[in-house]
Amino acid sequence: MKPALKPDQQFDFTAMDGIGTDAPLYILFEDHLLNHGDPHEDRHAFVFAVVDDYLARIRSKGLVVPKNWEPYVRDELALQVNRMLIKKIYGCLTINEYVKKIPIETKKKARKRAAKLK
Repeated sequence: MKPALKPDQQFDFTAMDGIGTDAPLYILFEDHLLNHGDPHEDRHAFVFAVVDDYLARIRSKGLVVPKNWEPYVRDELALQVNRMLIKKIYGCLTINEYVKKIPIETKKKARKRAAKLK
């Protein structure tokens, strides 16, 4: 049994979905959330921007998603990104409200992690 979290620790909610914080999808999600935020972008547009970026990156690596499977893959990825978003911004009404609370160092770290994926 794992010991209880100390007061200064945060629980990694992404681990509950089987997506670790080192997974490329999570890294792109975090980068989009912290660095590409359009304050007027709605949740749907944000989620599919992350999904489209992820699919473009896996295609650039030579991986192929068959055309007849693409809608299903996009829907599944969108569900995962939406879950990550809900858990990440919990307590904030908008993405923009969450991003305003994040220190600049955290944003830079997310940018560096995303740059390593290229």
